Formats: sequence, C-alpha cells, structure tokens
Amino acid sequence: MINGDYNMWVKSFNTIEEALTAKQEEQVQLVKHQEEYQFFAISDVQENASYEPYTGFPFENYNATVQSHALRQLSIPETKVLPIYSIDYKVALKTGIRLVPYYTISNDGLLTATTYYLEGVYPSGIAYKRPIIQVSEEYTYHASDSALNPSEKTIVAREKKWQYYFEDGTLDTRTAYTKIKRKIYQTNQEFLEVGKRRRYNIKSVYSERIGALLVILGICQDDAVSTARQKANDQLRQFSKAHAVDFMEYENYATTDLYDAIANDTHFAWLNTTVPTAAGLQESLITQGQPATAAIVQADAYAQALAYYQLEDAVGSTLRDYSIAKLKGTVN
Repeated sequence: MINGDYNMWVKSFNTIEEALTAKQEEQVQLVKHQEEYQFFAISDVQENASYEPYTGFPFENYNATVQSHALRQLSIPETKVLPIYSIDYKVALKTGIRLVPYYTISNDGLLTATTYYLEGVYPSGIAYKRPIIQVSEEYTYHASDSALNPSEKTIVAREKKWQYYFEDGTLDTRTAYTKIKRKIYQTNQEFLEVGKRRRYNIKSVYSERIGALLVILGICQDDAVSTARQKANDQLRQFSKAHAVDFMEYENYATTDLYDAIANDTHFAWLNTTVPTAAGLQESLITQGQPATAAIVQADAYAQALAYYQLEDAVGSTLRDYSIAKLKGTVN
C-alpha cells in the first residue's frame, strides 16, 4: 500500500531560520568524512519558504548599469584593492554576514558543485536567497578503469573552479575573474582516501533515499508505538548491521561483494517492493475501489514526494535493484 500522506516524513520548524539551519547542518554532514562506518539518519527537512525575485540586497541598492560582484558588497572595505578571486569569503565579510553553502553530489559520490548563498528574511517574513559564489569541481578517472562501475573507479585528478555572481544574480564566467586550482592524486593513499570519501557520500544518500521510500510506499507506517520514520530508521539500522562487513569493505576498498549480498538477501522482504509510477499508482487505487478524485490527489502527492527526494530513478525498479544500482553509482 502506498502512503499518500508523505508529509509525516517532514519535521516541522517554528521559523524559517530553523529550517534553513537544519538544512545546512544536514548538507555539511553529507560531505563530512567519518572514519567509523555508520548509516546516516534519514533527512527530515523540507524547505517551504518562498523566495522573492532577485531585486538587490535587502540592505543595499545596486546600480543596474554597472556590473558589480555581489561579494564586493558583502566584504570588508580592506578587500577593495584585491581581485575578486583573492577575497577570503569565509573571514573577510562584514559583521553579521555569513554565506550558506549548498552542495551537489554526483551519482558516484563526488562533490561537483558548491554554491554559496546569502540567506535571510525580509521584515515582511518572506525569505530571500541570493547566490554569491559558485565552486565547481571536475574529476578525471584512471584511464584503465573504464569498465568498472562509477563508484569503483579511481580518481587521478581534480580541477576546482571559483566563479562569482553579479549583484543581479547572474554568474560571471569570464576567465579573468575565475580562479582555478588543479590537484593530481599520485599515491595509493590519496587514491584510497578520495574513493573512501565519495563512497561514504553514496551510502549517506542511499540511506536517505531508501528510508524515504520505506515511508512513501507505506512499508513503514505510524502506529501507537512509533512513527513511520522511526520504523524506517530501525529497518536501515538492521539492514546495515546485517551487511556491516560488506558495507565497510565497499566504502574502504570499492569491493563488490556488497552487490551480491543485497541481491541474495532473503531477510528484508521490502527489497522486493517495486516503486510504481504515479499513473500506475492512480490506476491501482481506482481498481481497489477508491474514488477517482481521491486517487488523483494521492497519486499527485506520491509524485511530489518522489521528486522531493530525487527518487525518479527508482521508479519501475524493486528496492533491491535500485539499491544495487545506487551503490554502483549508476543512478541518482
């Protein structure tokens, strides 16, 4: 049975600031490397704030006829003599200003982009979110690894690029105002460390996605004893414990035994559950006798839940097949 009321998954916050802070803490944890193996708790934040169009900072007007980088307006006066790419945007900001990073993680666990925003709330209560800096990262795989799954390939180089937004919200892509750094990974230790970090990221995202599906699909539901989210977390803990050695070796050394372990698992029945399309769910509900209007509403809620947790790649697959593909790094 599909759980149409997926909002039970989302924790409520008293203020916009609480929601933004919680979201930031969740994202920082996603890219933080930890030595001890563990599954992440399921994400329980939903951004409900609406954002006004970019019309300038709420505390200072800008000249639309002169292209000026937003970071200039946020930095202390002493930085005016510096090129934009030399401003330390973590320590050289005006008092009370803090930039919030949002991370983009690739299918195979690589940090591909970090966008820094200025966030706040207008006196009207409407939140604003202004892009200030974009840091993009591109990676080079070892030439001999082409036949391997993405999560197993060795990274031999990285190019990191810093670009800066104008006050009007457009990104300045001019070479003269772009900072680029390149890193070559040369030792086995470096190869292992970068691989370990990205497979840790894959596991973290995988845990969140599977936990969400356990609730969305109604496999875990609220009762008098515990919430659906608590039950999903418990299932994930049991699952990670049952395959702890394989998960650890997968993270540390890109071993593939984990795929076979999940493929042959007979203990967790939910692995055999298929993720239906929204249209398929709607048809199934009507066949079961639910009124068409109610079925449409529930199918729409279901589609929104899948989109929110970026689960489109899971549609049409069993949780078993999706699990294996996700850990291989071939799906989102």
